[in-house]
Amino acid sequence: PISLPGYSEAVDAANLVSFLKTYWAAPKEAPSLGEKPWQEWWKHRKDVMGDVLGAVFLRLSTGEVDWPALLRAVLSALEEKHILLYVNHPQAQAVLARRGWDGALSPPAQGDYLMVVDTNVGFNKVNPRIQEAITYTVRLDGAGGAEAELTVRYVHGATKPITTCVQEARYGDSYDDMQERCYWDYLRVLVPPGVEVLGHEGLEEGTFEVLREDRRYDTLAGLLVLKPREGRTIRFVYRL
Repeated sequence: PISLPGYSEAVDAANLVSFLKTYWAAPKEAPSLGEKPWQEWWKHRKDVMGDVLGAVFLRLSTGEVDWPALLRAVLSALEEKHILLYVNHPQAQAVLARRGWDGALSPPAQGDYLMVVDTNVGFNKVNPRIQEAITYTVRLDGAGGAEAELTVRYVHGATKPITTCVQEARYGDSYDDMQERCYWDYLRVLVPPGVEVLGHEGLEEGTFEVLREDRRYDTLAGLLVLKPREGRTIRFVYRL
């Protein structure tokens, strides 16, 4: 547990998320989300993040840390791409690049590969409510060709009914309220260059396009809009 000066409770793994949500909506040094002046709340809504991080660094400086557990957690976060590193030092950055910790896109010169990139463009926080499953199949033919089929299944786990999805920048009554909205996903699928698209389905009408802006890969892109309690399957078929 981490003790924070000026806060009534300690922070640990069990209560961290609820703690951050509480003080995001009602910062110590500003009015709550529903009060005036709203601008003062906006300037202080993320103060709690700095306070938590400051307490963490203070704990690190005392040495009262399970160092093996901490290092395992950091290594796991790096390998799973939750942490990306950049330093203004060519030799050090080269080491990070070799480990794959720099976030660079480095597709192989030959062979098949795939990367599904979801970007929330809905001005909300619904991503924790989205379940996503990817299925990828390649069928080889006798002439040495290959046909690929990718399906990406999305399910919106929020329960608040919404009749019409509106793309707008708006705060709600709480942080959780921002997770009860429509999912506006600009979907990009990075594939080897030169693919021939045979078919696609599931994206919003008129939004699908093939981008060939990088010689290392092509990008199949389009928009998905998903209401709470809805599911959708996106499908691409292409010849490698």
